[in-house]
Amino acid sequence: MKNAFWTYWLILLGVFIVVIMLLVQSVTTNNQQDYFLVKELTEAAMVDAVDFAYYRQYGEIKINKEKFFESFIRRFAENASLTTTYTINFYDVYEAPPKASVEVKGKSGSFTVVGDSTSFDIVNRIDTILEGNVLDPNITDENPSSGSSGTTTPGTEENTQPGTTTPGSGTEGTTTENPSVTNPSTEGPTANKIESTEVTDSSITVHVVETAGSSKITEYFVSKDNGSNYESSSNNTFTFNGLSPDTSYNFKAYVKDEAGNVSPVITGSFKTNKAGNVPQSCLPDEENIQSRTLEGVHGTVMAGVGIYKDWSTQNPTDTIKAGNIYEILGSRNGANNIEWWAVKYTSNGQEKCGWMRTDTYAAIDMSEYLKGLVEFDIYNTYSSQYKTTYKGETFSPSSIKNKKLYSNDYRPIGVYSFAKQLKQAAQSARNDGYTLVVYDAYRPRGVTQKLYEAYNSLYYGNTKVQAAMNPYALGWYLSTGPSAHNTGCAVDISIKGATMPTDMHELSAAASKKNNNDFAKKLASYMVNAGLKTISSEWWHFEDNDTNKSCDHPTSCHQRIKCVTSNAGDYFWSAV
Repeated sequence: MKNAFWTYWLILLGVFIVVIMLLVQSVTTNNQQDYFLVKELTEAAMVDAVDFAYYRQYGEIKINKEKFFESFIRRFAENASLTTTYTINFYDVYEAPPKASVEVKGKSGSFTVVGDSTSFDIVNRIDTILEGNVLDPNITDENPSSGSSGTTTPGTEENTQPGTTTPGSGTEGTTTENPSVTNPSTEGPTANKIESTEVTDSSITVHVVETAGSSKITEYFVSKDNGSNYESSSNNTFTFNGLSPDTSYNFKAYVKDEAGNVSPVITGSFKTNKAGNVPQSCLPDEENIQSRTLEGVHGTVMAGVGIYKDWSTQNPTDTIKAGNIYEILGSRNGANNIEWWAVKYTSNGQEKCGWMRTDTYAAIDMSEYLKGLVEFDIYNTYSSQYKTTYKGETFSPSSIKNKKLYSNDYRPIGVYSFAKQLKQAAQSARNDGYTLVVYDAYRPRGVTQKLYEAYNSLYYGNTKVQAAMNPYALGWYLSTGPSAHNTGCAVDISIKGATMPTDMHELSAAASKKNNNDFAKKLASYMVNAGLKTISSEWWHFEDNDTNKSCDHPTSCHQRIKCVTSNAGDYFWSAV
């Protein structure tokens, strides 16, 4: 009898355990199904909500919140279980850059033990970021990663690892390494688009449009033969020569940052012209071009400038707006020794050409104009370095610390008169065996204001920051503008490899001229001898600016732009 009693309880215990296992299995299975459903629907709704008109106009990805909500709820209703009650919550939905967090609560079922009914609420939450390289209709991203966090790299089964390359005709040599991600990160770089900038019957020039992650992009890889051979360069423009006429080539490209992160591969197909098919210029008097030195270099203007069909006429036929990028075809000298540029630009979706004077508001992309003579490492395009140090402690506003401050269309432009002075200084440094490095040039007005507001709160709320800057006030380092940076008439610059008094953008009295060492004095001599001026609080800052603030007869670059244009010309390429 006693043994039968224990047998009865053992059987009952076994039944109870089986019930619990079935319950756990049911809960687990339902949860997995819900998780993958939410993940897939979030990604699909993000793509549904992309504002393609905005993308075509600005080249950046943006979603419509309301469309995202509608798409997700509609899709979820069509696919979710009809026997389960769900609660959907949306958190941190950003239109640009596209990000969404979705939380779905669902009752996975109920059970009854000894008359006690119990139910479980299962919560699934997905954080999704939509990357930009999956949306260009002319480009196939072989391994898109538009869903939850993660960086896809070359080398997967779907995206064959670029192999050993052979010598080719690219711009800066070839590579024989098989690049791989050494530091995987969700903040890795993105190759957004590969586009052709010039095509002949025997050559194709391509340009890689990219976005940096948490580290600076240091290397670009492009293949013209569908990934069989890659060429590498520190420049994002490649020219492939010796191609066959009237032939299509399948290009692939990816980028790598200094942390070792590699972007997904993107593709594009471009065709050479037919033999003897030379592109016709849209400039009617191209024979009047005297110099091709600046051919292919890009620029913009700091304020609206008239465009002339014939360089010798007095009546402009069009106007190019501030921030509108043009390509220089050539130049010539006009009356009163004024230099004129023949430029190609786009207006209302139509390619146009014409002549413009360069003595007013013309600015030039200095990274192209000074290529091979000056190096450029613009911190604000990927990770700002502004800080203040006091007795070993470092202070920096969280809103700008290590943040990207410039939008993707930024170019380190300088007003042409100023750029020529910088070129003179750089040539003097090169003659002595040194290379100058530019860390900031044109600064959008919005960034100037953002920097000042961030530091203003820090300065007046922290006595250590005030002590570190003493005897200078905050206005010696940052202003609300328009500053010489805003008008394209200043640079923050150093000598490559030289030990300077402080780090770049150390906003404290330690950076003042009174603490200059030999290298800082040498840098100042190159810049000042070229006609530029410095300020006593920063060893790195040089500008073309009048000490006399009068606008009656502006003679300097900054005063000419600031006064004559009533502070216009400094608001394009807004801050991020």
